[in-house]
Amino acid sequence: MPIDAVVFDLGGVLIDWDPRRLFRKLLADEAAVEEFLATVCTPEWNAEQDRGRPFAEGVAELVERHPAHAAAITAYHERWPEMLGGEIPGTVALLAGLRAAGVPLYALSNWSAETFRLTRERFGFLEWFDGLVISGEERIAKPDRGIFELLLDRFGLDRRRTLFVDDSAANVAAARDVGLDAVVFRDADGLRRELTARGLGPEEPEVTCPPGLYTGGMDATEPGAGAGLSSAGQASTPAATPALDLGARLRAERLRQGISLREMARRVGVSASALSQIETGKAQPSVSKLFDIVNLLDTSLDGLLSGDPKHPGDRVPAPDGHRATADPDHGYETEGFFSFQRSGEHEVLELESGVHWRRLTAGSLPGVEFLHVSYAPGARSSRDGAFMRHAGQEFGYVLSGRLAVEVGFDAYQLGPGDSISFPAPTPHRLSNPGTEPATAVWCVLGRHSH
Repeated sequence: MPIDAVVFDLGGVLIDWDPRRLFRKLLADEAAVEEFLATVCTPEWNAEQDRGRPFAEGVAELVERHPAHAAAITAYHERWPEMLGGEIPGTVALLAGLRAAGVPLYALSNWSAETFRLTRERFGFLEWFDGLVISGEERIAKPDRGIFELLLDRFGLDRRRTLFVDDSAANVAAARDVGLDAVVFRDADGLRRELTARGLGPEEPEVTCPPGLYTGGMDATEPGAGAGLSSAGQASTPAATPALDLGARLRAERLRQGISLREMARRVGVSASALSQIETGKAQPSVSKLFDIVNLLDTSLDGLLSGDPKHPGDRVPAPDGHRATADPDHGYETEGFFSFQRSGEHEVLELESGVHWRRLTAGSLPGVEFLHVSYAPGARSSRDGAFMRHAGQEFGYVLSGRLAVEVGFDAYQLGPGDSISFPAPTPHRLSNPGTEPATAVWCVLGRHSH
């Protein structure tokens, strides 16, 4: 029987949620965390919020029973966002492929109505679904047969032609009892095989060929030695300047480290074919995906752009011939270096969806990424609205246009002259909500501090 629609669970399939993330910060050790979650804030207690009980009521009831744990119980609600990780690697890419193929998509999830509102603000791909059924809003939860019947009736789905994906074997068994085709989610590769077996091999999202990375000598001191910009703001390559391929550099570094294409794709959370397109220059990564790749290669983005990848703790020659050591605690050279470039000499990199970077240093200083960034109207740091997170501290100063910066659950609208700084491990994303290009000077310090 062909499949007409796919229904996804959210937590553990598309979204990484784990209360241990919070309680590792609050309790003494791993044993204390496991004891607390097994005896106080138990899965059974949390399931009552998933069925619609207000958090305030659940917290009050539990504090009365466990007064010695009052602070930690209260934190379960007040600091709930700290339990969220990012996307489950690879599954959002599968979701995007199904969407591109025109497959109707639905979500059925056990989730508190209160916390789902926060989650929906954070994960843009939740807007891709044709319909969602959230247990806390319906006051009924999986594996109760009633919530499956509600889903089918509300959206007019044919149970024999609907595939359900969940990481819980009990929920999958319940879905099968209702008559749905259902699979237990283990990982993105396994799900891809299940989809392909049902004739639903997701299409790769359409990609375009980037103009590439234009560069001259990385330590150019003579005017005109590097790449420039046309009057229209597009990267242009002077006749004497070779065009360097970022994808080729990423591939070379991957091979140098002995990582297979398939393994790298698995770690990054994309298909092997999508990563191959990036490496061969047929596709351009988003800002967030480029950071993911560089982080997994454990190299310096600035050094990679210069053609000389650096790793934390490397000893690197300073441009003046002195030796300078990359500080492992701070991720930058202790002696520094001199850099001078004239307008038009900066290397230019075009990323996905209208984001351009210009590198504002002629040499590479590990742990420092100093950039002029440009976001076209509607451009975002990631195609699917995903948040980024990495080590270090980010600093930004807007020159023109308007730039939306979201840090955690806070959103900021920056205009000319506005500045921002935030710890980069906090989930964040950038976008241009305006009708004119947004430009800014951006600096990332210590992205490779460990």
